[in-house]
Amino acid sequence: MGKFCTNCGDPRSDGGKFCSNCGAAFPTESAIAAEPIPVEATTSVAAGGSAEPAPVPVPAPAASPSELVEPPPPTGPPIAVNVAPAAPGAASGFVDRVKQLTGLERVQVGSAVAAIVAVFLPWLRSSSDSADAWDVPSLFLLGDETTDRGVKVAVLVLIASVVALVSLVIRTSASRTMLLGAAIAITSIGALFLIQVNRAIQMSTRSFTDVIGIGPLVLVAAGIALLVVSMRLRDRPPTSIG
Repeated sequence: MGKFCTNCGDPRSDGGKFCSNCGAAFPTESAIAAEPIPVEATTSVAAGGSAEPAPVPVPAPAASPSELVEPPPPTGPPIAVNVAPAAPGAASGFVDRVKQLTGLERVQVGSAVAAIVAVFLPWLRSSSDSADAWDVPSLFLLGDETTDRGVKVAVLVLIASVVALVSLVIRTSASRTMLLGAAIAITSIGALFLIQVNRAIQMSTRSFTDVIGIGPLVLVAAGIALLVVSMRLRDRPPTSIG
């Protein structure tokens, strides 16, 4: 408990509740305990010996969005960026090329493909087995039935079919001659095979229709179709596929 009056500073008598000088009431112990203790301001001693309050740092105000510094615009001419268009897929490109073919050119492609398929079909038939163009030697077309050596007929047909297809792709002045030569070769191979088979069964009891397969018949039909296309395209200038 304080020993002086907080109002006038007169000494306080023990046990009294009021100041004998000014009559102010003395604070109770609970009120004194509840009063906050003042915190003395931090001071600093200057070089001359006098105490001065220490400066309190003041935070800088935040910059507004309008005061933010924007980067300078780029200088010099604009840079052009060329973006290549996406290449069409292989499937769509093939379909577009097929759509550009004329009717005769589509017959040419179909006939060449049919000739290729023909070499895998049966060429000769028997009661227990069959043979295709890969089993027939090319010398058989010339009447030699005793040898099994030499290039097979299937190889000759494939070469002529590829030439017929290539003549459609290159589209030059020589493409018509290439197509005509391929058509003659395909037709001749099929026809010569049929003639030699017919000659070989003359001394046999079996008929021609019993031994011949469907392969040479398809080949002859494909060769005749190529001959017709070659004749129809002979006087037309070659065009290019865009």
